[in-house]
Amino acid sequence: MDKNKIKKFAINARKSLRDMTEVRLANLGITDEKINDELSISTKDKKYYVDDNENNALTGKQIGWRKDVVNELKNRGYDDDPKTVFDDFVEEVAYTWFNRIIAIRFMEVNNYLPSRVSVLTSEEGKAEPDIINEAMEIEDDLGGYHEAEKELISTALTERTPELMDKLYAMLFIKQCDALSDILSGLFEKTNDYLKLLFTPNYNRGVIQDLINEIPASYFDVNEEGQVQIIGWLYQYYNSEPHEKVVNMNGKAIKKDEIPAATQLFTPDWIVRYMVDNSLGKYYLERHENSQLKDELKYLLPSKIESVNNDQDISEYKFLDNAMGSGHVLIYAFDLLMKMYLEEGYSKRDAAQKIIENNIFGLEIDKRAFQLAYFALMMKGREYDRRFFRRNVVNNLYYFEDLHVSEDFYNF
Repeated sequence: MDKNKIKKFAINARKSLRDMTEVRLANLGITDEKINDELSISTKDKKYYVDDNENNALTGKQIGWRKDVVNELKNRGYDDDPKTVFDDFVEEVAYTWFNRIIAIRFMEVNNYLPSRVSVLTSEEGKAEPDIINEAMEIEDDLGGYHEAEKELISTALTERTPELMDKLYAMLFIKQCDALSDILSGLFEKTNDYLKLLFTPNYNRGVIQDLINEIPASYFDVNEEGQVQIIGWLYQYYNSEPHEKVVNMNGKAIKKDEIPAATQLFTPDWIVRYMVDNSLGKYYLERHENSQLKDELKYLLPSKIESVNNDQDISEYKFLDNAMGSGHVLIYAFDLLMKMYLEEGYSKRDAAQKIIENNIFGLEIDKRAFQLAYFALMMKGREYDRRFFRRNVVNNLYYFEDLHVSEDFYNF
């Protein structure tokens, strides 16, 4: 796996997604300096905020979605600090689409998508991803279409103008994400209306094409060299620029929202194996002195293993990573636990569910990292159980949310 390829792609993807998001916001009359009022040429059904260019006119639901964008910015404190709030908002929008694109790529390469239809590519080498040409065939998988969506599908596939095809792809991509929220809610949350207005990726250029062209599918394929660890590497490299900025602040205080950029580093594989082999691995060997697993723990320290006699079932083991990042340590622990369960006579299917529900625990302060750790763990479950997504498996991964306390609390 060529880490330089991954790094180059991730850094460029962040810049591209941010730039496109800023352009989209500018076309809505929203920048880091001001939020435009609607222009006098606006009507009840058509709103203009920048100029009289029809491409920038908002109609229908888009009018309300722009109001949602404005309200979101103001609720975050835009009026007091527009540059910081705007920058943080752009970052959030960009990484939301990045996370979803990467997750969908992993799922389509491994044929994990419930519809079995590719979202980013075409199995037959067509110019458009299969989700476009098979849109009507997978209607049920995407939650159904209302009349306006059916009309868009029909018109776009008939006329095939770039503008209509981009609009169709945006609609289908978002519906795919929302459909996945039913089985992978920790990553694919229902898409906020304002995010629908700020969808910027295109299937035939930019980030998606760079991902397809620059990162080999084998990097994602669990049957080849790929593993879910690529999710962690992509996340770290995506954050390389913010990380460098924070760690080179020359003694300045790091703000709360800069902590993830400063601390999120993908732990090298040998360190992960050293930690897990000498904690979880050793714990198991102490209770199973005849286990063949010892030969596979390459980083186990050569000290004497003291035998411990108790009746603890393997489902009672608790493995916690209290700063799990994107889940590298937990994923290796999962693989090691799978070997333990199989040695104890469990089936792969039962073991996958028991490991996630009983053995693996993780904490994180960064929601983005939490989402990827959650996704990586769910993909491990799916790797060992084809029906895993249908089992409503409960995981034990958590991230810390800010607690906002009103002044009334202190005056109580």
